[in-house]
Amino acid sequence: MHSVLITGGAGFIGQNLVHDWSSKRPEDRVVVLDALTYAANIRSLEPLIADRRITFVKGDIPTVLEMFSPDIRWQVSGRAGIAGEYRGHDAFWD
Repeated sequence: MHSVLITGGAGFIGQNLVHDWSSKRPEDRVVVLDALTYAANIRSLEPLIADRRITFVKGDIPTVLEMFSPDIRWQVSGRAGIAGEYRGHDAFWD
């Protein structure tokens, strides 16, 4: 049995990883972390949360690492489109 942390678990890639992992390794303790920003969709995880097959934490990585020390970490969080992050940085747009 392993303890597993999946960051970005409510995103497209993360949801698929969570479902696949929990169906293939039901004995593992899976903690899913997501900030639930614009790209997240927790609906597909709700049955796993209700059945207590996963633990869901809304927050960021430092928050969950204070509570949980996983054996395995899957970092699949990220932003789908970063152009907005660079607006105002002339060196990037030139």
